[in-house]
Amino acid sequence: MIYNIDGYKINVEIMGYGEPVLLIHGLGSANFAMYPYAYYIKDFRRIYVDVPNHGKSGDYEIDLDGISSIFKKIMDNLSFEKFSIIGISMGSMIASIMANKYRDSVKKLVLISPTTHLDEDVFKTISMWSGSEEESMRASFSEKFIRDNIDRIREYEKLHPFDPMRSSQIGTALLSFDIRNYKIPTDTLILIGIHDILFGPRFEEYLREVFISGKIIKIDSGHSMTFEAIDKIGPIIRDFIKG
Repeated sequence: MIYNIDGYKINVEIMGYGEPVLLIHGLGSANFAMYPYAYYIKDFRRIYVDVPNHGKSGDYEIDLDGISSIFKKIMDNLSFEKFSIIGISMGSMIASIMANKYRDSVKKLVLISPTTHLDEDVFKTISMWSGSEEESMRASFSEKFIRDNIDRIREYEKLHPFDPMRSSQIGTALLSFDIRNYKIPTDTLILIGIHDILFGPRFEEYLREVFISGKIIKIDSGHSMTFEAIDKIGPIIRDFIKG
């Protein structure tokens, strides 16, 4: 269903029953990327959104703060006064901003492959990412996973091609993301990929300082943790959300 919020057309899919959980995908993806979590949080009301310039949502020049406001209004329109959020990569950035702005509304926060800001190493990796198929895979997955699943990865990318033209405006908005001065008290689960060369373990201490009630778990995975390690992180997320 398309919601018109302040002139922004946002695609929203609602599934299941129970307490609400907002699921926010990463850059260049769409809400289908969050479907694998349905099995683990099937007892919850799941609200899948397409971030602007992704999926079936409209294309706009908008920053992450503006997106967070739109998503909060969607939850308000659905009469969800209190809800949890699961965000991946860029989605974790939006989720972090929402948790800081709407502290009375966000019950629990799950951040998958998150960061607190972008540093020079991130820019170098993104530059390599756009340089070749091989570097794109290396930025997304661990070397072992690529080696054992190359055909599966290529088939998925063929079915869900990355559209850099659409996502470029949001990509620009990511450059100003920096929450190092935040102190977010929300009950937070932080999942870091040990082999994530985009963000990964080097942001761990920053994340500890920002999410003062955060629990960090390191996963044997690259950046694209949903694709590479859903069987590992799914039960962890289920237990955290239900707890």
